[in-house]
Amino acid sequence: MAAVLQDEDATKIITLDSVRGELIRLEETIIFGMVERSQFVQNSEIYATGDASLLKLTGEKNHSESFLDFFLEKTEQLHASLGRYTSPDEHPFVVDRLTVPLIQAQSYPASLRPNNININKRIKSIYEKKIIPILCKEGTDGQYGSSATMDISLLQSISKRIHFGKFVAEAKFLQEPEKYSKLIRERDADGLMKELTKLAVEDKVVARVTLKAGTYGRDPTTTVLPSYAIPPEEIGQLYREVVMPLNKDVQVMYLLARLGGPNVAYLETESKVSKEAATVFAGIEEEEKDSLVSCNSLASCFAMVKANNVSRCCVCIEETPGAISHSLHQFLFENYQSLCITRELYIQESRFFEIAKTGMAASSQSGNDKTALSMGLTDVPGALSQVLAIFAQCQVNLLLISSSTVAGEGNCSNFFLEVDGHAKEEKVISTLEAVRSIAHYCHVLGSFLKLNKENGH
Repeated sequence: MAAVLQDEDATKIITLDSVRGELIRLEETIIFGMVERSQFVQNSEIYATGDASLLKLTGEKNHSESFLDFFLEKTEQLHASLGRYTSPDEHPFVVDRLTVPLIQAQSYPASLRPNNININKRIKSIYEKKIIPILCKEGTDGQYGSSATMDISLLQSISKRIHFGKFVAEAKFLQEPEKYSKLIRERDADGLMKELTKLAVEDKVVARVTLKAGTYGRDPTTTVLPSYAIPPEEIGQLYREVVMPLNKDVQVMYLLARLGGPNVAYLETESKVSKEAATVFAGIEEEEKDSLVSCNSLASCFAMVKANNVSRCCVCIEETPGAISHSLHQFLFENYQSLCITRELYIQESRFFEIAKTGMAASSQSGNDKTALSMGLTDVPGALSQVLAIFAQCQVNLLLISSSTVAGEGNCSNFFLEVDGHAKEEKVISTLEAVRSIAHYCHVLGSFLKLNKENGH
């Protein structure tokens, strides 16, 4: 059984009321950002590229990107290293989402269908060509750094508001799944757009934004006729002509992919048959392989699952029988609370694991389950013998045990184990309790089902 998000689980996370509250809060962030940016003139030089770029030759590097692009890339690299883009409501403009954070990134609830929708290139183009001329007076004042700083903050806020359309679309789909499913199966983008468009609601949003802009853009303690840096009506109009239409475009894009099979990430450099294994895990035909996502590192595969860019990843645990991948064991150990093994697959001599979010794993027992464990034992004579005796006494078949180089908890010897049975079976539960009384630690890395390559079951 494939690991997929159940609609009843998403309903607990996403409702139109919860989404609406976040959209209203973002209105204020965007309005303040526009007011802040308007204190500087356009400074169009910061958007120039090629020979017109403000950036100078640095050593052997001839910068042709714009000043803003350079600033944005450096900012996003820092933010990515601290885990910002593992959040499903954050979308980078320049860097990719495969950057592995320097800290243990938070694993977010699988509230959306996995997707790679990102229209920031389009947002940035509209921002430079349409929004900036409305917000700022023409001219150059040399405040390039300050202007670009405001640009980045405002772009990120606008992007977040627009891409929140994914959550809006999911909430609407969950309210009326049959109606939306029919339009999706018919690939009726125009029908979806018509269904999503509520002019009365949009009028209320524009009125609210205009009122807020008029309130925030003046001194509330004075009775003198206010003077605005940006007329409130223009901010409301930007919402009507830019923010809300792009938000609906994201909603349509998300819904059109809502019923499709989720992407599976795989490690391109890992094994010649990795893509073949990913195809089986995805349950797709040969011509549908564009739904697979190739990664250049295990860390990237795991990061994509944690960020909900894909629903699962395919990784090789054994290229040849008995040769356990210590690097994969390390990643599984580091992420055992948020990610787990859900299925295994043999292709030729190689064995692959499917990795998914813990909350997406099937909790039911199939009768043909294995459970993978990571265990640390204190370096004392007889410790391993005591543990092996527990498996025998509890009549749990130990299928595999391999010493590992995983950097575990404390000064101990580390092992990767696989046992016969599901982690929720009573005999396995009692066995693990007994093992934990002796071991330094014993973590469940997942209970998984053996998959048949030929029929995908």
